[in-house]
Amino acid sequence: MNSRPSIKEKIMSRRIFMVTAGVLTLIGIFSYPALRYVKKAINPNLNRNHPPGRLSDQDMRTMLALLEVLVPQRLWISQENMVKLVNDATEQKKGLLKEYQSGLNMLDQLTKLRRGKLGFANISLRERSVVLESILWKYEGGRQKDLSNLFGKIKSNVERLFLSKPERHFRDFVVRDLLVRFYSGEAGWKLAGYTNYPGVPGNPREYVGPGSLSWK
Repeated sequence: MNSRPSIKEKIMSRRIFMVTAGVLTLIGIFSYPALRYVKKAINPNLNRNHPPGRLSDQDMRTMLALLEVLVPQRLWISQENMVKLVNDATEQKKGLLKEYQSGLNMLDQLTKLRRGKLGFANISLRERSVVLESILWKYEGGRQKDLSNLFGKIKSNVERLFLSKPERHFRDFVVRDLLVRFYSGEAGWKLAGYTNYPGVPGNPREYVGPGSLSWK
């Protein structure tokens, strides 16, 4: 019995192979831009062509109003310290000043849609929270290995795909940047109970560790 495939079967196999390869190629061609979009949405890049500098007085007022929503004032060392935190960021990192300005302008525009001529800094803390919630989703976090943390990360990444480019940049280069700078800076390590920056003693004879500072 001849088990070799016939010429007709060979032709059909080649056609199936070519059609399958063609379909996969088309999927690859059309999905590549989609994959690029998803990657860019999840990890946007900071445009470092914009020069560093400082916010205007009006923008700084709006920035402090935003910081009051992001970080409870009882955790602030002082308002001057928060101004310094912002100035250090915009003066040292190219592109960040532009992102801060764009984000603050967006907050003012969204506020004016709700409250007429009032800017973001002129409305109550609760109303400012509502404006932020109209841009960013809320999602629960948790410990690194908890399911709540995993679901939070999934929801966070899905959110990025539905945000506009200005909203994505506001989330990453304004909100996230400010929170990281605050909690990794002087206020953050004082909240953890350190009297001086961890590992750098104020008095060489004293051990620098948590528990020596009462923070209320």
